[in-house]
Amino acid sequence: MLIDTETMKFSIPDQKIQTLKLKLEKILHKNFCSAKQFSQITGHLSSMHLAVGELVRLLTRSLYSDIEKQPTWYVPFQLTLNKV
Repeated sequence: MLIDTETMKFSIPDQKIQTLKLKLEKILHKNFCSAKQFSQITGHLSSMHLAVGELVRLLTRSLYSDIEKQPTWYVPFQLTLNKV
């Protein structure tokens, strides 16, 4: 997270955005994801909430619920449009 103290704005470094994009592309291509992978993506999104806003927290709530329902971290489950 980058903070500009002159304009009082938060921004997300390009590298962090690219990392998130790569992870998203990887799971979308396979259409399957483990709870651990899904948790990593949710964590990335949550870490951006200062720059993106509270909407991130609202949208990730259901993702955390989906993660919690999985029996283990490593069993892949199929993604649906409402999850992504």
